[in-house]
Amino acid sequence: MNGDIRAGVIDVHAHWLPRDLLALPPGNPLGGMNDRDGELFLGDIPLSFPTAAMTDVDTIVADTLKAGLGARVVSAPPFAFPVHAPAEADDYVTAYNEQLADAVSRTDGTLVGLGLVRLDDVAAARRELTRLAAAEGIAGVAVPPVVDGRSYDRGVPREVLGVAAELGLSVLVHPMQLPRAEWDRHYLVNLIGNPVETTTAVAAVLLGGVLEELPDLRICFVHGGGCASSLLGRWGHGWRSRDDVHRESTRPPRSPSNASTSTRSPTTRRY
Repeated sequence: MNGDIRAGVIDVHAHWLPRDLLALPPGNPLGGMNDRDGELFLGDIPLSFPTAAMTDVDTIVADTLKAGLGARVVSAPPFAFPVHAPAEADDYVTAYNEQLADAVSRTDGTLVGLGLVRLDDVAAARRELTRLAAAEGIAGVAVPPVVDGRSYDRGVPREVLGVAAELGLSVLVHPMQLPRAEWDRHYLVNLIGNPVETTTAVAAVLLGGVLEELPDLRICFVHGGGCASSLLGRWGHGWRSRDDVHRESTRPPRSPSNASTSTRSPTTRRY
């Protein structure tokens, strides 16, 4: 990353989105984000915090200092991931990344940025990741755990991790709250959906041999890694017992060599 980070504890899980990009990327089914009397809404759903807490850099810096942190890593909220119509989202992705780099570069190392990237096209991803790697104050990218029913053990998402590792960019994996009929009440889309999405990505990375292929990859899964820590024993038993579980990896999921995969709490020094 170009530029110095302010000394102290670093919180890697915070969000920033400029007001002119609240409409969200093309194809987004959620109706966009909007300000209503100072409060932020997703469509007609109140998000229960002031709009400035996500959109105003000075407000975020002041809160970072008030919390006694050295620095805070900011990324777009998951609603802004360019996954619904990625081929139409290049302008949105570029606009976000350019504004992010400009915003964090003016905070004297208090804010660090994680950009957006497409996960459907390796060439497009490489172009954007290369620009991010050269930008002051940018440490990497934030991505969803699952894309079109797949995670990071195959296809373009896995290739994008390879490009990120090659360029020295960190990857933060943040769930998107994908809708499912059985989770339409009691906020289960978050309470169950978020940890299940994240756990899927952790399993894909461990059992898919991603860390063996990419030993320099820096990757962090928010929300404590979902349910992964509770399932490592079950995954390990499957790895030892079934060919289809260990086919793509040479070491069990609990191997010390997999320790570079962070499933720790949001406040960490990964970046």
